Amino acid sequence: MIRHINPVRPRPGRPAGRPAVAGLQYELTVIASVVIGGTSLFGGIGTIFGTVVGTILICVLLNGLVLMNVSSYIQQIIIGVIIVLAVAFDTFAKSRRRHT
Repeated sequence: MIRHINPVRPRPGRPAGRPAVAGLQYELTVIASVVIGGTSLFGGIGTIFGTVVGTILICVLLNGLVLMNVSSYIQQIIIGVIIVLAVAFDTFAKSRRRHT
């Protein structure tokens, strides 16, 4: 009988064959933080200070939603709506600047 030998040694604390998943599914939160911080999704410039402020605002919002026991699915919907509103506001502001 031939046994399969796993050439990869498992790391302590994580079984072999399981991928590291820490940090996954934070993409929406990161995009929302950057957009709220003032960076345009259509190109342009943003500041580190604006991104930090956007991150703080999103973290406070998410913390409040967790404390109110809001479902994680609803939290993602709220973050998505915030991104859509921020992009709409940015587009509106750019069009107003071009006309003036």
